[in-house]
Amino acid sequence: MNKVYLGIDIGSESVKGIIMDDDKNIIASEYLYIEKNVIDTTKRLISILKQRINNSSYKIISFGTTGVARKLIGTILGADVIKNEIVSHAIGIIMLKPDVKTIIDIGGQDIKIITLKDGGGLDYNISNLYTLDCEGDLLLDETQEKNIINYLIGIYKNEGLRGPISIQGGWSKNKEIVRCIKKLFKENIYVDEMSEFLGAFGVAILAKNKKNKEKIIVNNISFEIEKFNNYFKEYEKISLLRD
Repeated sequence: MNKVYLGIDIGSESVKGIIMDDDKNIIASEYLYIEKNVIDTTKRLISILKQRINNSSYKIISFGTTGVARKLIGTILGADVIKNEIVSHAIGIIMLKPDVKTIIDIGGQDIKIITLKDGGGLDYNISNLYTLDCEGDLLLDETQEKNIINYLIGIYKNEGLRGPISIQGGWSKNKEIVRCIKKLFKENIYVDEMSEFLGAFGVAILAKNKKNKEKIIVNNISFEIEKFNNYFKEYEKISLLRD
């Protein structure tokens, strides 16, 4: 029986999940909007994912949760790994495109700018100064677009953003957002075909590595996940207010 790993990203508006094999190939994925409550939606997502794989050939041996409700869902379901969105999104993209230097993760509650430092470190900037009421392919209104772009302009002027830049999260499939970001920045902009699932993918990788006691190595750099926690003490305090 083949071993597979489950990753779930529980956002403010939706739940994303993937199942990957030992070679980090995504063999099933699902994206559901939260309807009645996040617990029922997550259970339904897992049921759908299991139906998409051959249970006689595959066995889920480890899984992780990330996103705004990661601790709630992870605790209820007994996740092997519960990790914040910043680390999960970073791990997800560097496995697919190791040269990415900046991640713009646009979600339903905030925008996160994640900087991938030379040598395997991470840094971030987070803003919840805007409110988005939907995800997906809906067009932005003028106010939403201005809020997002003004925030990104401020970050760019104060700190600069190194390319390539990866746009991730549920809003990464919104063509208006991508168009605005490409217009604003001259750096190479990258949107993976699975960009909305990269948080789930990243936490599935972390679950696999914990189960098999593996290290994450990209471009001969070892990413020591435990050391990342020093970067996120303030972020975790913010997250506790939202979980």
